[in-house]
Amino acid sequence: MAPMNSTDLTAGATMAQLRAVLASTLDPVITIDARGRVHSASDSVERVFGWTPTELVGQNISILMPAPHQEQHDDYLADYRKTGTTNILGRTREFEGRRRDGSIFPLELSVSRVDVPGQAEPLFTGIIKDISDRKQGEEELRLLRTLSLAIGAAEDLESAMTVVLREICHATGWEYGEAWLPDQSGRRLRDTPVWHARDRTLEAFQAMTQGTTFGRGEGLPGRVWVSKVPEWLDDLSDDRVFRRAALASRAGLRAALAVPILSGDEVVAVIAFFMSGPETRHDRLTALVTAAAAPLGPLIERHRTQSALAESEGRLREMLTSVELVAVSIDAAGLITFCNDYLLYVTGFSRAEVLGRDWFELFLPAEGRERVREVLAVAIETGHIQPHFENEILTKSGERRLIAWNNTPLRNPGGDIVGATALGVDITQQRRDSLDIARHRDELERRVRERTAELEASHEALRQTDRLASIGTLVAGLGHDMSNVLLPIRCRLEALEASILPASAREHCAAVNESIAYLQQLTEGLRLLALDPDDADATEASTDVGQWWKQAEAVIRRATPGHCVFKSEISPGLPRVQVAAHRLSQAILNLVVNAGEANNEEGTIRFSADRTSDGQQVRLSVQDDGPGMPAEVRRQALDPFFTTKKRGLGTGLGLSLVHGVVKAAGGALSIETTPDSGTTVRLDFPIASGNEPVGPATTKLRAGISLEDPRIASLFRTMLTAAGFAVADGVSECDLLVVDGNGVGTPRLDKHLGSAGRAAIVCGDAPADERIISLTTPDDFELVRDAVANARRRLAQIEPTAKDLP
Repeated sequence: MAPMNSTDLTAGATMAQLRAVLASTLDPVITIDARGRVHSASDSVERVFGWTPTELVGQNISILMPAPHQEQHDDYLADYRKTGTTNILGRTREFEGRRRDGSIFPLELSVSRVDVPGQAEPLFTGIIKDISDRKQGEEELRLLRTLSLAIGAAEDLESAMTVVLREICHATGWEYGEAWLPDQSGRRLRDTPVWHARDRTLEAFQAMTQGTTFGRGEGLPGRVWVSKVPEWLDDLSDDRVFRRAALASRAGLRAALAVPILSGDEVVAVIAFFMSGPETRHDRLTALVTAAAAPLGPLIERHRTQSALAESEGRLREMLTSVELVAVSIDAAGLITFCNDYLLYVTGFSRAEVLGRDWFELFLPAEGRERVREVLAVAIETGHIQPHFENEILTKSGERRLIAWNNTPLRNPGGDIVGATALGVDITQQRRDSLDIARHRDELERRVRERTAELEASHEALRQTDRLASIGTLVAGLGHDMSNVLLPIRCRLEALEASILPASAREHCAAVNESIAYLQQLTEGLRLLALDPDDADATEASTDVGQWWKQAEAVIRRATPGHCVFKSEISPGLPRVQVAAHRLSQAILNLVVNAGEANNEEGTIRFSADRTSDGQQVRLSVQDDGPGMPAEVRRQALDPFFTTKKRGLGTGLGLSLVHGVVKAAGGALSIETTPDSGTTVRLDFPIASGNEPVGPATTKLRAGISLEDPRIASLFRTMLTAAGFAVADGVSECDLLVVDGNGVGTPRLDKHLGSAGRAAIVCGDAPADERIISLTTPDDFELVRDAVANARRRLAQIEPTAKDLP
């Protein structure tokens, strides 16, 4: 065997150290590959999960996960392998784990990536911490806080006991809770409040228990009353241990826990809890219930003390000096006869400053003074005092404290009320917290409403966008088809006009030509509206307003509602503006539609285009004579999704879109509105620079026509114009020449083809030349259109020589 080199020794030492760390770590450490298979696990895995490291290695890590992560973990890894992104690496997060016995427990997981040299896929190492004890501690603390607040807010002892039973059952899983208090004799325990989940068998158990009493040492409550320590029963079937065994059996109850409620060293009550499932003694649960019920002791003692106030006022005063409750006694005139140290502590007064003073004048704010004084006056008159009351008192510094009072009348030996004693809880901070919670809740609800409204508006906008996209596709197809249909009609009409026709026929042709021109204008307008407003390259970057209006006027007029009159005024000779024609069309169309909707009744929409007063911009305005905008609407008019229309009738994106078009062009939008006098929206666009590029090159190919037959010449003129040629009659400097064949146009043809980069269409026989397209039937519409298209393609393929370049 070859001797080990230093690298092997180092690697072996490293692995030995790693195994030692894994064996000694308290928290489980597990390493998996990118497919989820376990590569290694520390010895502590068995303590936490119940699996030995040997059993776990080679398994899919999902075996330690509850649903739904168990089924989805492979997908998580597949997504990571595909995208390389995850939200778990380098962070500590809380999850749930699944032990071998199927039980679920909370854990903290920290995962790091391990890149292994020579391996394409990384490993992942996770450090797992069982946080069951911490979570249980948090739950116990939450229960104690809940009970403390609930007991403090309870109106009487019975309601406080009911709250304690209910909250402990909810927190610990007990199904039935009952409380036992000493009767007036102090010799037997009687049943008082009971709480249980709504169940007929438990209701029967409660009904059969009512009226039952226990002496000291009798039954489960009696034994705990004597022992002063909790008692746990795993089995309720033995009536020698549990006197109500038969009742418990019929109710399906199998385990019980009884806990004493202590006030000092005295058991003032016993509470018991029952469960239908088997439950062995659980010391921590016993301690939790004992701690949770502990606040009942002072409450019960306070209740007993309040009952004894009528017998011993001195005894009451002695007690009040030692508790953190505001305590005060006043006589029938409202003068203070007693106060405890805690009242002095809360208010900042000294005892000398308080005793003998008028309670209402010294401590109560002026606005509530008479209302509280009336409570004492009514009590003296009727013999009954309002037992619970809340009001603010003033401290020496002027600060206000909110006190919740429990009031007790003071009576003379004849039974007449001669004053009152009150115990109060300072609930200032509690009330502030409640108000803060209410404010936060209201704010959250407001934000939810706003967000919901925004989402609804967004969804409506998306639906509108889908509909508009469908309409745009339809409009684009319709415009294309109309152009294809109008072209041959126009060619045929021009051919007819070029022939010898009677005057009446020429009038008809002129009328048809006028209609075709309108349809062509409508087609151009539809094409502009069908283009994507966000596509800056759909048309040229600048627009000739006068030429644009010739194309868009028909569509925009058609968008005017039938009850409105549309008027336009376009100043002649306007310069080009820095905005694409299709974006300008969609902006003006939006304004015209809005103006039409603003004119609920008959009205006029006015569109105008002119230079601004400084001559530096071109102003396009749309004016209606509707009711105008209120100030609030005007402030929000340009906000996305803001609309005054009914739901489904508007998205609130119209003016926002127009504003976006103007801003993108470097212009400005302004709104002038007057109530009952209408609204004017003005768009100021910058004038396009004379040197700016205006999109794709617009230099047209030149075509010359030299044909004897005017009808055929007219057909070619129409076709060439439609194909984008600049057409001239006769022979001039041009890229494409159309001449007669059969030798008639040979001289012109030779001269034309003498320059490079040119082509020709010959109507008739022609010499063989790849630059010449021969057309034997020049009056056939389809053949003429194909010849023109073919000539344009050939010109695009011809490379001009240097002398032909401008």
